Amino acid sequence: MFSALAHENAVFEDKGDAFEQSTIDLLREQGLNARKLKVRRGQNNEHEFDYDVAFTWDEYVFFIECKNRSIPSGNPILINNFNEDMQAHLNQVQRLRQGLVEYPDILTRDFPEAVGKTPVFCILNSLPYAMGQYEDIYVIDDSILSRFFSGPTFGVTQGHLDGEGPQVREDLKRLWAGSSPGVADFIKYITDPPQIKIAIKYYEVIGQVQRLSVRAAAGIHDYRRKDFSSDALSSLLRDPD
Repeated sequence: MFSALAHENAVFEDKGDAFEQSTIDLLREQGLNARKLKVRRGQNNEHEFDYDVAFTWDEYVFFIECKNRSIPSGNPILINNFNEDMQAHLNQVQRLRQGLVEYPDILTRDFPEAVGKTPVFCILNSLPYAMGQYEDIYVIDDSILSRFFSGPTFGVTQGHLDGEGPQVREDLKRLWAGSSPGVADFIKYITDPPQIKIAIKYYEVIGQVQRLSVRAAAGIHDYRRKDFSSDALSSLLRDPD
């Protein structure tokens, strides 16, 4: 719905701030003291470093760049723009990472609880677009993040769509090693989210030619859903005995 509204040029000026705050609220509900970290450095304070969400968890410190953007729906121009934007987001996170190297007092002065901890950088999309670990940055979305904290297992529920009648739950994969989520569980999860495993098997890439104008056409590749049985899903996700 939000993508469709964006394609109609509907503007929601506060959606970025609202998404950042909802992410902070989610993490605080888990006992993690998440916060926004925005500082300026340089001889004349000309360099701004805006870390949307920052929090420590045991020996790690996480920096999350929140993106509340629309997702292209098959239009090759929008897809190209989206890919260019994603590369710009990755470059932005690399700049924020370099800021901690060039100005270590960002931590010592403004975020002292993070000093000496291993940094982890993430891009968090509000709508469902994730890549898992891409180079040294984790690209996930809000549904992946919230799903981790919602319960210790990942599985499927079989039954009628209307909820009537018996519902059978089958847990296929444990997300937490213990009774509560741990940072090692979280890093393992965002490195290779089960949702992405499903998507890789559930979709196939197809090529097609699409006309751009009267005189121009382009060859594009897009994803198409294919058959994927419940047995195949169980085999893909089930934890080894």
